[in-house]
Amino acid sequence: MTNHRSALSRTRLHVLIPALAGSLFAYSAALAQSTATQATEVVVTGKRAARSTDGLATQVQEAKDESIVNQTFFKTQVGSENFAQLINMLPGVTYSSEDPTGITSGDLRIHGIDGAHLGVTIDGDPVNDTGNYAIYPGEYLPAELTDHINVNIGATSVDSPTASAVGGTVDIVSKKPSVTPQTTLKLTGGDYDYFRAYGEVDPGAIGPTGATSYIGVNYDHAEKWKGAGDLLREGVDGKVYQPLGGRDFISVAADYIYEAPIFYYSGSRAQLAQYGDNFDYNTTWVAPTVTPGKADGVPANGGQAGSDTNFYEIHPNPVQFGQVRGASLFDLGHGLAFTFDPSFFYTLANGGGATALSECDPRLKGSTGHCVDLNGDGDTLDTVAVYSPSNTETHRYGVITVKPVR
Repeated sequence: MTNHRSALSRTRLHVLIPALAGSLFAYSAALAQSTATQATEVVVTGKRAARSTDGLATQVQEAKDESIVNQTFFKTQVGSENFAQLINMLPGVTYSSEDPTGITSGDLRIHGIDGAHLGVTIDGDPVNDTGNYAIYPGEYLPAELTDHINVNIGATSVDSPTASAVGGTVDIVSKKPSVTPQTTLKLTGGDYDYFRAYGEVDPGAIGPTGATSYIGVNYDHAEKWKGAGDLLREGVDGKVYQPLGGRDFISVAADYIYEAPIFYYSGSRAQLAQYGDNFDYNTTWVAPTVTPGKADGVPANGGQAGSDTNFYEIHPNPVQFGQVRGASLFDLGHGLAFTFDPSFFYTLANGGGATALSECDPRLKGSTGHCVDLNGDGDTLDTVAVYSPSNTETHRYGVITVKPVR
């Protein structure tokens, strides 16, 4: 499953106000998106105890089918697994990917509904792509900093801020910083040169205000299990949490992730039958022929995947993803509260790839009507392999406020 993105560049202001109640809203049941859920404990009430497998997955007996996976389960998994892998065992949830490490992004579905029709949030802020609503699980919060993940199957939270057609929601909730000082260091290794390093520092409550914070860094690297190329992810995440007395608080969290994986080649059934399980992009590059006055083509280099357009080094997927999330809760008394959660979302992605381009392609001729000599052989008769990535740059601002809280 590849991470191709449409060629888009956009800036959007996204303001969601679920009620016209000014700054005040009566208390009601807080669902997964609400600021009030920024806690390290999930409480389920009912006549019968919720089913549980020692905390690995909790079935919530509510009016909708909602499941929760928490840190008890996360700690049993490979550290680099993305959120979609962590919820893959829940009923109705399926995630498929050619990458076992979790560095790249695959295909998440809930009851058969694809990711573009699901709403995914981190601390209530949407992370679906602005252009096509796709989700990229490999780019989001690491498991160590995720307190729990709520999955609403076939339904949505009433205050979900997603703009996509919602066939379900996945709400990733970051953990609160520890009130006691602690330091975490993890080193992991495995087959295919898999290596992961994760470090986290929590200085504990500081000063008379009792502010807490953490900063975490992670580095993940592996060789592809077939074909040539690396999988790489680096990230830094931080959060500051200031309690204000009672339930009131202000917090700011920020995440930055850089990925640079090489795609796996998606071959046909006939190609897989011919070349076997190791079928992937070509590992050699053949210099193109340059003959004046002759229609030169893209070299067929004898590799399994065909011509130079399928050379593996021109099929990377570099991605920069960043997010800043603010959250606050102010208890006004008399059953009223005010919340204000601003956010900023940034993505710069390049889908890689190459095209066999004619020197008289309309995209080159443009308004001039003239062909372009790309390879400098004095004619415009040729077809040339041209690097043609799909670029996306997104700047998205959001504010979520005036929500029901418990």
